Amino acid sequence: VSKHATPGCTCAHVHMPDHVCDIIRNGGIPILTLSESENGVYHLTAEEHNAKSGKTPPFIAISHVWSDGMGNPESSSLPGCLVASIQKKVDAVPHPDRPARVGFWMDTLCIPVSEDLRELRKLCIASMRHVYSLAYAVLVLEASVEAMSSHASVIEKTLAIYTTKWLRRLWTYQEGSLAKTLYFQLQDGAQEMQTFIDDATQLSRRQGTEGCFAPFITKAEIIVSSHFAFVNHIISDEIMEGNMDNNRSMFLLPMASSYTSRQTSRKTDETICAATILAIDVMPILSIKEDKEHGLSADDVADIRMQMLLCTIGTFDAFFIFNARPRLKQQGFRWAPRSFMGGLEGSFGGHCDTEFGLPEAKVVKWGPDLSRVGLQVQRLPGLPISSLPESFTSTQSSRFYLDPAGLTPSSFCYAVTLVPDHNGEYPVWNVNASYYLVLAHALKSNPESVAVLGKVIAPGPKLRHECLAWVELKQKNEGLGKDGLPVILIQLNRRDSGKGRSWVIV
Repeated sequence: VSKHATPGCTCAHVHMPDHVCDIIRNGGIPILTLSESENGVYHLTAEEHNAKSGKTPPFIAISHVWSDGMGNPESSSLPGCLVASIQKKVDAVPHPDRPARVGFWMDTLCIPVSEDLRELRKLCIASMRHVYSLAYAVLVLEASVEAMSSHASVIEKTLAIYTTKWLRRLWTYQEGSLAKTLYFQLQDGAQEMQTFIDDATQLSRRQGTEGCFAPFITKAEIIVSSHFAFVNHIISDEIMEGNMDNNRSMFLLPMASSYTSRQTSRKTDETICAATILAIDVMPILSIKEDKEHGLSADDVADIRMQMLLCTIGTFDAFFIFNARPRLKQQGFRWAPRSFMGGLEGSFGGHCDTEFGLPEAKVVKWGPDLSRVGLQVQRLPGLPISSLPESFTSTQSSRFYLDPAGLTPSSFCYAVTLVPDHNGEYPVWNVNASYYLVLAHALKSNPESVAVLGKVIAPGPKLRHECLAWVELKQKNEGLGKDGLPVILIQLNRRDSGKGRSWVIV
């Protein structure tokens, strides 16, 4: 619910000017300014920012959390007193060459919400990268930070930003990341984020020289700033140099890691924000929408959009198949996370490293749609599992040993522990099927490795991702058969266990 700037105020709403829709249709960005007549009536006007037509008035983009009362799901309008307050704060943001009255862009007032303007809303969402990257500054309006004085201590201000709702929401991540300059509105003025960072860094260094160990300041400063800096500088440089299409995969894991602390009320928004940050056209993603009449739920839409996003990115570090996130259930994408949000920050981390170089994973298709897709992984070693005993059922198969044969007689074996899914369930074994454990690295200098258990569904081999596993190389006399766990004889060859091979994970 939209809130008034002053408790008890009953002033009328100001609405999005009618010609904002024309500006959007023209491919421009609507820039708003508010004026007040002598009799106290507020009037909102809009001008166009459009590089194609040479109209580029400076403007500030507003970033806010809707729960603070500056959103309106029913209408593109806000109370006049609230907009007047926003205009006053915008006018006070420092800029050397700005006019006395500065325009601003704000989602609540610049994005149509009525159902008959759905297509215009899509155009607005698709242009979000341009809005926040072309603004000469992004101003964060968040209630808890606005209550803080600029004269508060560095620790108080750092804590206020670190605990803010703004730092936990999905949409605000892209808004802060794309900003040329990011400001936080305080009680008595706006302060640039870089000033917060510099003050926190200086305090941390000063405390260090005084023998005071206070890791919170450094950790909070890194968490607040590092992800924004990564997107703002590194990704922006790649886009400017025209390299983004070939390098998106290297940015995916850092971005996914930053998503773990973010939330959104609509799962379907996640891939829109990710595509915006990675400079991917969001219109195909937006074209997938909920359709209850045909049984397409919001969860289904979120899953399909994630599939489209990953197919567009195309290439990944091979370690991506070992991610510890809840995974998509669709055949062809069982290796893929359903979401980047939530969970532990390290659940995407790590690298596959073999003596033959860093392996890559690449999306492959053998059909026109998303139903015939897999992830091809090169140069990863594997352990074959076949000829399962009849007693090898789902209730007793989460831990077992593999006893290698086929090479010279050996004194080692493999201890395998399967990792249940996020519902606590293990895969159901088929004693007539063959399986592989695909390892992140050969068990030589490091005798432990995460692995993917895959069921062979076609030659190649093509594997159905069943679950993650943990594999340890052990001496047979350390416990093979002593703890009553099943023992499976396996036939190893050097291609599987040494150089590795090509796998298609579906």
